Amino acid sequence: MSEFEQEEFHKKLNALAERIRMRKEEFQKTGEFSDTHRALANQIERRHGELRQRVAEEQRKGTAWDLIKAELTRDYSAIYDDLLTLEERLDKATMRQPGERK
Repeated sequence: MSEFEQEEFHKKLNALAERIRMRKEEFQKTGEFSDTHRALANQIERRHGELRQRVAEEQRKGTAWDLIKAELTRDYSAIYDDLLTLEERLDKATMRQPGERK
């Protein structure tokens, strides 16, 4: 990996980790975090951690960024999309009027 690309990817991973953490905290405070939502958030967090480990391992091995870029980017995008889906579900749940079914 080129140093610039490594640094940029790490910044994206760090930003995603912070967003996951902040959203989990936010929804726990509002009480809109069902067991199903919590399980999905934990799965997103776990997959993010696994991706970070894979990136670190590929760096240790000296793998060329061009060889792994598409795979890592695809995995990052899938995690990000899952987080957006979770946020959308939770945001919709908090917008419901009192007494509406969840």
